[in-house]
Amino acid sequence: MISWSALHKPAQRAVRKLAYFSSSFSVDAAFAYGALDVRTLEKLLAAGVFEKARAGFAVDPTLRKIALAARVPERTRRDEVKAFGEWLLGEHERLTASVVDSKAAFDVLVENAADVRNAFGLLSGSAPAPALAARLWCAYADVLFYTRVLSFDIPEYEQAVACADRGRDAALRAQTRIYAGRAVLEVQTPEQARPRFEEAIEIGGSDEVIVGDAVRGLGWAHLAGGDFAGAKSCFERAASLHEDAKHARGIADACMALGLVARLHGDDAEASRLFFRAEAILRARRDTIRLMKLGSLRKTLGFADERLPEERSDLDALLGHGQYWRAALFVLSSDDAERESRARVLADLAGVAWKELLGAASPPGWRLEKSGLRSVLIAPDGKRHDITRRTAFVRMLDALATSQRPLSPSELFEAAWPEQRIGHEAAVLRVYTTVRRLRQLGVPIATSGDGYFCENIRGCAP
Repeated sequence: MISWSALHKPAQRAVRKLAYFSSSFSVDAAFAYGALDVRTLEKLLAAGVFEKARAGFAVDPTLRKIALAARVPERTRRDEVKAFGEWLLGEHERLTASVVDSKAAFDVLVENAADVRNAFGLLSGSAPAPALAARLWCAYADVLFYTRVLSFDIPEYEQAVACADRGRDAALRAQTRIYAGRAVLEVQTPEQARPRFEEAIEIGGSDEVIVGDAVRGLGWAHLAGGDFAGAKSCFERAASLHEDAKHARGIADACMALGLVARLHGDDAEASRLFFRAEAILRARRDTIRLMKLGSLRKTLGFADERLPEERSDLDALLGHGQYWRAALFVLSSDDAERESRARVLADLAGVAWKELLGAASPPGWRLEKSGLRSVLIAPDGKRHDITRRTAFVRMLDALATSQRPLSPSELFEAAWPEQRIGHEAAVLRVYTTVRRLRQLGVPIATSGDGYFCENIRGCAP
């Protein structure tokens, strides 16, 4: 390994900046952070300054200690630490806005936790930038809470409050208190946590989002103390504040809290509705962190996985683009036992009246036209599907269009395959598969306790 003194000044500066990483760093991170260029990297690799690590490279442990202890002007050190903190903050913003792979982004945030703690210590201590320290801690706080990657009794939560109080940013001062209160609530008594939430409410003033978060935190303190009525009152107030502010994340958080209360009171239907509303919002926001929390909460409360069968990936795609309206129509035409309740939730999120949704879910204009030997299914938008060679499609659609009641799987099988005789289970499976294929074309075939029906096929010619 090369000695510190043998490194040129630019190389020393690069190693010093990379030493702020708590362990390893990727080459992409080093370049994005601005610590390296390709030429410097090649020289340092050749000199043995870096060791190979799982995530890329790590500075040799001895050199890292020397780099962190090296005497440099105080302003230089402060600027370097500040740059590292700002890069971590920007990394959080970039990753949480990612639309490519939210799970991969979440994994990176978890891996950054140790670097965040290291940067926070420097920014709040030897290289003071208190406001940046507080902002950085708040940015990563949700990751820390939902992964438990760091203990809740570490001093940084209270130190963040002290850092924020050195400035005049009321929102930041309130936010640090909310996170500190949540940390206290995890490892101490509700009475010890409550003052932090009350302070945040007072400091938040007219900021509905901040106050809503603080009120919800106070609700959790009430719940931990056994005050169910007080908890519900706080959760309802938080929900109202976030609804007024049109703050999606806050609404989802309030839904989860109220869903828990509903479950504890034995109202499983309401709990399921609230959890689904939270999930729909979080999927539209691609909020992987809170989706993990929601999944954990459902599991803790004994709810089975409430994902819709088979078609779930399609629904996820709609919610992932914030398409509540289309998602509501999708759910309404699915086989989900709670489709009407869930479609109402999505219609509410889309700001669409339930009657309007029902009208949109049953658009006139699906037509099955027959001309000679050809059969064409025409969608409301005019798109034509030639189903001449799919005789079962034609017969099944004919049966659905002419029936005044739902048709059982057995009746649909007899209509579509009149000459065939197979076992009941095989017949039901074939009907289900065919119905699913028709739905993939967009045909709004629905189900009830009595079987399948479709009220939106018109003009079927003999």
